[in-house]
Amino acid sequence: MAQFTVRPASVTDARAMAELFAAVAEERTGIATEPPVNVEERTAQFSASIAESIVAVADGQIVGHIHTGVRRYGVGELGMLVDREWRGRGVGSALIQAAIAWARAQGLHKLSLEVFTHNTAGIALYRKCGFVDEGHRVKHYRRANGELWDSLVMGLPLSETSNYPVRRLGVDRGQHDIEGRAARVAGRGPERRQPGRQQLLGDGGARADPQSAPPVRPAEPRSADLAPAGQDAVPEKPAKLAA
Repeated sequence: MAQFTVRPASVTDARAMAELFAAVAEERTGIATEPPVNVEERTAQFSASIAESIVAVADGQIVGHIHTGVRRYGVGELGMLVDREWRGRGVGSALIQAAIAWARAQGLHKLSLEVFTHNTAGIALYRKCGFVDEGHRVKHYRRANGELWDSLVMGLPLSETSNYPVRRLGVDRGQHDIEGRAARVAGRGPERRQPGRQQLLGDGGARADPQSAPPVRPAEPRSADLAPAGQDAVPEKPAKLAA
């Protein structure tokens, strides 16, 4: 098997990373960005966030790179691409494992990514690395030819506190409120409890009884940040398009 190494990216890698990005974009299948790509602008973007990138190098050439965009809420948004000639040769797996180790060292509790549903090789790779399906965006990305493509949202918990299944506190309270309104419509009203009574949580914390607390409004959906992706990777975010 051909040899390659994985290492942290440096500013001197930015130009080669941008050129690889442009080459993958020319394929029009793996990433949201379509040609033409402004290599100079991409070089500047990669340089600005180079500390969050890792590259795969073979014979002095960059054959793949992965970027972990650190969000303020403790989640890393992954974006990866691999040179066409190096797909299926272990580069994608090595880059993901390196990114997972890096994210844990940064104290992140989860990694997230988005991949086009037709990218079956990429999806299989992510699942092999422990990512699970979290959502499906239907006809979400409009291509230059007018086609509308689906994408799959995937996630990987990195700490014991973020392992699946997740405690559904907000959902439970919201569901209770929905059931209460349904009961009132039916004319019988919900069962009343002592105001302020506490219910003990499984983690040792406590919260007020749902009847004495205001209903929880579901969070506004956030547009997932997409990133560059080749055969082993995820689509890139329209507009600010991270790596």
